[in-house]
Amino acid sequence: MRGPLLSLILLFSLAHSSPCPQGWTQEDPKGWQQAPNGGDCFQVMPFWNMFIPDYYPKTFDEAEATCNALGGGLLASIHSQEEQDFIMGMDCRNPGGSKNIGLKCWGKDCKWDDGSPVTYTNFGRGKGPKDDGVKRCYGTYPWNEMVWEEGNCGQEKACWVCRVKAKTIDCVDGETEYKGGCVSVHLSPLDQKSAEASCPGDGHLVSIHSNDEKNYYTKLAVNAGANGTIYIGAQYSDKGLEFTDGSYYLGGWWANGFPNTLFGSCVQMLLASEFGNQGQWTNIDCTVKQPYICFRDGTVYVPPTTPPHPKADPKCPPIQYYSLMGNIYSPNYPLSIPGQQNCEYVIATLEGTRASVKFLSYDCQAGTSISLIDGLNGEQPFITFTSNPPPLDQYYTSTSNVLKIVFSTNGTSPPVGTGWEAEFTGI
Repeated sequence: MRGPLLSLILLFSLAHSSPCPQGWTQEDPKGWQQAPNGGDCFQVMPFWNMFIPDYYPKTFDEAEATCNALGGGLLASIHSQEEQDFIMGMDCRNPGGSKNIGLKCWGKDCKWDDGSPVTYTNFGRGKGPKDDGVKRCYGTYPWNEMVWEEGNCGQEKACWVCRVKAKTIDCVDGETEYKGGCVSVHLSPLDQKSAEASCPGDGHLVSIHSNDEKNYYTKLAVNAGANGTIYIGAQYSDKGLEFTDGSYYLGGWWANGFPNTLFGSCVQMLLASEFGNQGQWTNIDCTVKQPYICFRDGTVYVPPTTPPHPKADPKCPPIQYYSLMGNIYSPNYPLSIPGQQNCEYVIATLEGTRASVKFLSYDCQAGTSISLIDGLNGEQPFITFTSNPPPLDQYYTSTSNVLKIVFSTNGTSPPVGTGWEAEFTGI
């Protein structure tokens, strides 16, 4: 008996130590799959549920809650061509189904549901973000899985791609292991900002993306001795809930009459039923002190290495190259503009897009000029700014996927001002 028992223990240990969650339905015995080179875990949820029978999940919110409840993850973010290729190879079980991912854009303001930075994009020609404020969701479609196509974020007959971090950590006294991380309840009251800063191990106030998570955190807080209300990591805006860990959610479990930012932009969870049901949320002023609940994860997303931008250097090299999307700065920003500078920024976005830039701040009062030039080999700028600031949040666009910016402080008078910051992307 010793041999079989030892084998059983070893098998259990290997299963328990798997970097990915187990499969969650009888239809899906394979479960999550780990991306190559020790990457995160991905899963495609088929949209036809034989037990209902019906299409489910039908919406992005339902799919996100299902990803989170059954695997601890969220709708997938994609950060490299390797991850894109890996997802393309996963089975949707229906040749007519799209594979929806966790990217949502309001005009050109794009966010991954898990809060990771948008460092890689793969939009189809003419299907990328548009400067119109319209909300769009994205996925790959069977007629061209190589690129992302836009959807309307409404009801969809689609497969859903989920992502969850592959690593786990060891919890310490006072923490409870949950979904690959550690949860801690803190009874000493703090304001929301101080509570977030006090979360142990570089953690954050909890984000909640499913009903199961809401119920779990509510019960844990009550059992720990918290009563009344407790901070979670959400702040509410007109776009929905943004959590302090960077993740995003359009829904929520609001008490009657909420959300209502007249009471404040931060969010608390009810542990008693004075203003609603236990586990529901209300707004609160962020300066109010109360208990809080934290979650720390074992992994931190590190974006790909990018060339250093001039914000970190008081002077700029002769030429700098940037790709896809991001921010650029004048040298020594935001302290002061150094004299005798001639900075060149070459921006290259995806083929099929047009390189575009908008200024987020501009304080160049004298002795400077900044020119935008169409294409890599262009000579004549299509627009130049000096001490008169450009309209902020307005895009200036090349006719190709290459745009060159030349910033000069070689004028006759010393430069005055703190400089400028700009955002670039492909349209």
